[in-house]
Amino acid sequence: MVPTDYRLDSVVERLIERLEGARPTHTDPEAARRVFEEVAAQHLETVIAEYRSVAPENPDRHAAFLRQEVLQTALPRYHRLAVGMTAAEQRGYGFGPLAGPIGMPALFLLAVAVFWLVLRRLLGFWEIWPLVLLDATLPLWPLVAAWLYVRRYRAELEALAADMGRIQAAERSFLTEDQLNAARELEPPATARRPAPVKEVERG
Repeated sequence: MVPTDYRLDSVVERLIERLEGARPTHTDPEAARRVFEEVAAQHLETVIAEYRSVAPENPDRHAAFLRQEVLQTALPRYHRLAVGMTAAEQRGYGFGPLAGPIGMPALFLLAVAVFWLVLRRLLGFWEIWPLVLLDATLPLWPLVAAWLYVRRYRAELEALAADMGRIQAAERSFLTEDQLNAARELEPPATARRPAPVKEVERG
């Protein structure tokens, strides 16, 4: 049975935390790939050394499994996501310089100018009110775009870790029957469901 801290998904989650600290500083995709591979290799060696000291038996098999799945499956996928996120940050999430410090004041002035020159003349028509609302929220658009990008990126990283968990679970299919029985004994028991209470029907 592999201890929880040395399962593939746990190892990848900790690796992502390390890589995320360095990701924004590497804007060149190829340079980022080399740095990520170096960090991943160092991380793996540390994890495997720790695992060998606590592994119940035959640590080489799981060590080889970790090296293959981290370097050939998880890392290329993380690299693709990280490069895309870094590029989006550089582009200001589609707003360019307006996503920087001058963005909100500039967009505020633009919103005021659009309202004063165009929208105020049409306030008598109800169809124009959605445009007034959009104009009023214009200064916040870069912040909303950044939030949406970050939210999607975090979801993609969580999906990556979840997929590594499924790969680790599939690895159980290669265990012997004795190893599977030992693994089942270490799993928490399933919570038994109580039958739903039956409501008495009131008699008239």
